[in-house]
Amino acid sequence: MKVTMMQEQGKRKLGYWAHGPCMEAVLTLLVLSTAICLLGLFMGETAFAQVRGRMPVGPGNWYPADPAQLYQDIARYINEADTAERNARLIAIITPNDAYERSGKVAGHAFKLLKSGQYDRVIVLSPAHSSRFQGCSMPSVQFYRTPLGDILTDMEAMERLNRSSLINMRSVRYNVRSSAQQQRVPIHEVEHGIEVQLPFLQAQLGEFRLIPVVVGDLVDHRGRIDEDAVASVANVMSRIIDDRTLIVVSTNFTRHGPRHGNIRYRSNVLQGINQDDTRIFERILNRDIGGFHRVVEEQGNAVAGHAAIALLMHLLPPRASGVMLSYDTSGRMSGDPTNSTSYAAIAFFEPGSPPNAQREVRTLVPRTPRDDESAGSDRPTSDETEDTNDRD
Repeated sequence: MKVTMMQEQGKRKLGYWAHGPCMEAVLTLLVLSTAICLLGLFMGETAFAQVRGRMPVGPGNWYPADPAQLYQDIARYINEADTAERNARLIAIITPNDAYERSGKVAGHAFKLLKSGQYDRVIVLSPAHSSRFQGCSMPSVQFYRTPLGDILTDMEAMERLNRSSLINMRSVRYNVRSSAQQQRVPIHEVEHGIEVQLPFLQAQLGEFRLIPVVVGDLVDHRGRIDEDAVASVANVMSRIIDDRTLIVVSTNFTRHGPRHGNIRYRSNVLQGINQDDTRIFERILNRDIGGFHRVVEEQGNAVAGHAAIALLMHLLPPRASGVMLSYDTSGRMSGDPTNSTSYAAIAFFEPGSPPNAQREVRTLVPRTPRDDESAGSDRPTSDETEDTNDRD
C-alpha cells in the first residue's frame, strides 16, 4: 500500500514538472541559452574572419627579415635591371621563386616594368612545393603579411573562382592542437612560391588586391597535363580578369643535378642546361602549348610551374606578345654546375593597348618590429578557425 502511494506521489510530481511552470521556465532558459550561444558563435566567427591572415615563412630564409634591408635589396635589383619601357599594356610576367640572393637580380627585370598604382588586382599563380593535390587551391584569408606590410586579398573574386570544382578554397591553420588537425597536410601555411613575389609587388605597385592561387596537379590518368582541366580553370579565371589585373607566374625552370634527380649532362653542363631552357622558352614565347608540353616531357625536365605556365598560356589574349627579359642559372652564378636551377624573367604585352594609367595609392612605408609592438591587439593574429568553404 505504501509503495502504491509513493508511486502516485511520484507521478503527481512528474506531472508537475512536465506540465507546470517549472518546465516552462526550464524550456525558456534552454531556448535563450541556445540563442545566445548561436549568436556568440556567429559574432565570434564574423569578427574572427575580419582578422584572419596568412603569416610569412620567407623572412630570414627566402629574403631579408628586416623591412628596411628588404626594401633596399628590392630597390637595388630594380635599379640594376636594364629593362626598357614598352609602350604597351603589360598583361603578365613570369618570375623566379628562389631565394633573393640567387634569383633577385633576374626577378628585378620583370618587376621593373611595374609602376605605382597601375594595377588594382594581381593574380599570383605558383606551383605547390610542399604538397600534392589535384586542381588549384586558394587560402581562405583576408590578407597576406610580409615584412613590408599586409596585402588584402580579393575575397569577392576568390569566392567566384571557388565555384569551380577545380579551384578549392582552403582554410589556413596555425597553433594546431588536435590529432586530426595534425594529420592535415599544410599547403598555404608553408608555401613560399606566392610569398616571394609579394615584396616586389608591394614595392612597385603600392596598394593592390591579391588573388593567391597554388596550382596543383592538373593531370590525367597517365600523369600528363590535362588540357581540358587547364582550359576549364582558365575559363573560370578569365571571368575576373580585366585590364587592371596583372598575372604573375612564380616558377623556376630547369633543375639539373643529383639533388634534383635530373642528370642529363656529364660534361658541358651549363651549355646543355641553356639549350634545354632555350627550347622551353621558345615554346612559351610563341604560346605553343602543345610544343611546350612535348619539350618538357622529352627532356624529362620537371619544370615546377609546368601547369601554372600552361594556365597562363590559356589566359593570354590572342594578340599577346612575349619578351625575354633576363635569364641566369645558379650553377653559373656559383661557378659550380653540379646542382643548378634556372631562372627567367618573361613578360607578355598587348600590342596596340597603352600602358595602364597610374592611380594615386598610399606610399609604401616598411613596417618595423616596433610598429608591431605598438599596434598590440589591433594587429591581425595568426590564429584561425575552420572555414566553411574548406573542401579539402
